[in-house]
Amino acid sequence: ENAATAVFVTGTGEAPGTNRLEVAGERGKVVLEGGEIVFTRNEVPMSEFSRTTQERFAKPEVWDVKIPVTGQGGQHVLILRNFVEAIHNGKELIAPAAEGARSVELANAMLYSSIKAETVELPLDASAYQAQLQQLIQESRYQKPETAASSGGNDLGKSFKKV
Repeated sequence: ENAATAVFVTGTGEAPGTNRLEVAGERGKVVLEGGEIVFTRNEVPMSEFSRTTQERFAKPEVWDVKIPVTGQGGQHVLILRNFVEAIHNGKELIAPAAEGARSVELANAMLYSSIKAETVELPLDASAYQAQLQQLIQESRYQKPETAASSGGNDLGKSFKKV
């Protein structure tokens, strides 16, 4: 059976931060990071190479394919501007609600898979995921301390680049 693994790293609570998606499969790996997409392609599918090589810890020959990225992508400011243009001028949305829902489902599936330490299928079993979240809430003993930040006086404008 052909298998793929993926790693998605992102965060909002550190600087300079990381946004990286890496997917490895039979024919190589794709890395999306820093506005670039690089496909490191295996000359021979990994399962075939592993089955036929006589060397220990060997790897198939590879080559890097840089995939051009055009546009700004899903930056929040661009999405908000596009949303306003869609309302005022009928412009096509670059991030319609259905795509947003799919993104949330994918993020939930990644979290659920991590919690369960097993593969989960899409579409996500929403009832099972909800039950898992409720279990985590019930078992949690964390008490959030009161801080100036939690009292509501934050300027979130410092957390993103103004355009």
